[in-house]
This record gives sequence, structure tokens and C-alpha cells, in this order.
Amino acid sequence: MNNSSIVNVLPRMFVNVILLGFFLLLQTTTDCEAASEHVKLTELRRIVSNRDIDNVYDYLEELSLESRIEVARLAVADSDKYIKLIGIKVLVESGFPDEAVPALADRLLEGDNLAALGYAWTHSDDHQLAVRMYLKISRYLLARYESFDAGQKKKTKRFIVNSLGRGNRLESFSVEAAEQRLSQIEARLIQSEQ
Repeated sequence: MNNSSIVNVLPRMFVNVILLGFFLLLQTTTDCEAASEHVKLTELRRIVSNRDIDNVYDYLEELSLESRIEVARLAVADSDKYIKLIGIKVLVESGFPDEAVPALADRLLEGDNLAALGYAWTHSDDHQLAVRMYLKISRYLLARYESFDAGQKKKTKRFIVNSLGRGNRLESFSVEAAEQRLSQIEARLIQSEQ
């Protein structure tokens, strides 16, 4: 190899070494951030295990919004239903309700009573939050209805038929009737927000 070939190869090698170093630094930073979020979730679990709900929300409020959202995203996938519910609450309150819907539907299909969340949403500063969440959860469940087993179908029917009070009750369930009812509720919601 002559001297001119070496000179031509060196800049490419230099660029490749720099890119490799940058990639490794980025990967390490990403891994550290992910580990940091897992540490925060571990701390949340520790606080929850002490059954001190005030400290749970104090801890979450001390986190940056970005960290709080990341912890909530991890929490909704947690196997502990209390951790999951905290994650759901944080996502909804932080403006990410769509991310909470799958976890809410899972809790509903497991037989959990979500009335406390409904009560909190009804009495929040956003008076239509409970209706919007009902619509989101119902649509999510209906989109998967045909794949559910008999028990899940029964819970889905009960949720859709009985929620939102007597005046909004669906008398007989079918997916089509439920979709029509949801469209009517959504139209009233849109009208009330204008």
C-alpha cells in the first residue's frame, strides 16, 4: 500500500471510529435512562408496599413530567394491579388517556371495579372526562369483542349496558346497538363542548 492510499483510507476510518463511538455513547445513555426509569418504578413499588398513598403521589409529583410519564407507562404494564392503577391515573391526568385504555380494559376484563376512577373523573375539573373515557374504553372493548371468551364478553356487555346511569342504559346488547349508542353519546358530548 502506498502513502496516498493510506491518506485516503484514514479519513474514512476516522469517521467510522467516531460514528461507532457516538453509537456506543448513545446506546449507553439510552440504557442508563431506561435503568433510571426502572429504578423509579422500583421506588414506586417500595412506597406502594408501605400502603402510604400520600407518599406515592408526593413521590410522583417530585419527578419531572417526562419521568412521571415514563414511570406511568412502565406501571400500566406491571403485574401488581395497584401499581397498574397508579400508572393509569397518572397517564389520564397527564393528558395521555389513550395509553391508559388498554390497561383499563384489562382491569375491567379481570373483574376489577373501576368505579373509583369513574368517580374521580366525574368530579375532576374536566367534567366530560368520565364520558370520554367511557367512550374510549367501550370502543376498545367492542373492537376486540369477537375475540373474547364468554366471560370477557359478559363483562364487556355489563360495562357498556350499565355505565353512565339509567338514562343512558342500553336495553338490549349487540355490537351494532352499542356502536350506535356510543355515536349518540359522542354527538351529545361534542355538542355540549361547543
